[in-house]
Amino acid sequence: MEKRLHWWRACCILALMVLVVLPVLAYNEKIILALDESAIRNGKNITLIGVEANAANIKVDGVLGSIKKGDLKFLGGVEINLTGLSTQPVYAILNVTINFICGNQVCDNTLGEDTISCCADCGCLGKEVCISNSCVENITTVGTFGYECYADSDCGAATACSSAICDKTVVPHKCKVTTISTCAAGDGCCPSTCDFTTDTDCAAVNLCAGAAECADEDPCTIDSCTGTPTRCTHEAQQGCRQGNECIKLGERKDVYYCSSTSQLSFLKSGGSVCVEDYECFSSTCSDGVCAGKKGWGVLLYSMLIAGIIFAGVVAFYMYAKVQQKDGGDQ
Repeated sequence: MEKRLHWWRACCILALMVLVVLPVLAYNEKIILALDESAIRNGKNITLIGVEANAANIKVDGVLGSIKKGDLKFLGGVEINLTGLSTQPVYAILNVTINFICGNQVCDNTLGEDTISCCADCGCLGKEVCISNSCVENITTVGTFGYECYADSDCGAATACSSAICDKTVVPHKCKVTTISTCAAGDGCCPSTCDFTTDTDCAAVNLCAGAAECADEDPCTIDSCTGTPTRCTHEAQQGCRQGNECIKLGERKDVYYCSSTSQLSFLKSGGSVCVEDYECFSSTCSDGVCAGKKGWGVLLYSMLIAGIIFAGVVAFYMYAKVQQKDGGDQ
């Protein structure tokens, strides 16, 4: 009886020691994170990536996961309970529990610490290396496994208007480019949208190297790169714009002509008032009237439109028949 009593006392003391030690090792806290905000607890980096209608996307070191409101989930060795969220403004309320300390150089497997949850303490397997507390391929060639860079020099040389650094906070590493687009004197940069009147840095800067850089998507302009320093010029030409084409004044296209006011107009039928020959279907304007029978041009145009409509109806009918047949076969 006395031996059983000693055994019972020993178990109680051991249980009490466990209850006392665990709270010291374990970390538990309610944290509120805004969009892209991070919180580092017990060496684990917890970041809110985004929220949806009823879930939040959380990243723990290099591990990304989606947690629904009210659910409990282990992510990168961290126990996370999503208790609340908002889409406007964006934030999430998390209950976070971590049973180990990542970064103390002790890999305690009994508390759930391993290569995935804390490679800073437990290392990585095979040829992988621990970067930002995530095991990744130990590679040195840029471009392999999605790596864009390993050093700033891999991202290209800096210019007066741009700089590029190798962002090593993400895995795989990516080049982060910063470009100046604001017209501001004294920064040594002359953005392509600026000139000397808005940015004195443009005084001796060439803004173009050839006409191809000056294309303005207007078919009725002649785009050039001229001057010292070079500047883009856009010389307007008389004509009518139709898509990517500039129809010259007096030129005919299908059932249209380009009028003297740079407007596309329908060709005129016989008997219609005209000024120039190109305005008429018959190509003849005599005494201010288009030659030819009255209305034949309108009739021709009407037949053309009717033909197009008829072809469309036939095509739709055939498509419907095919769909009906496919549905029947299924």
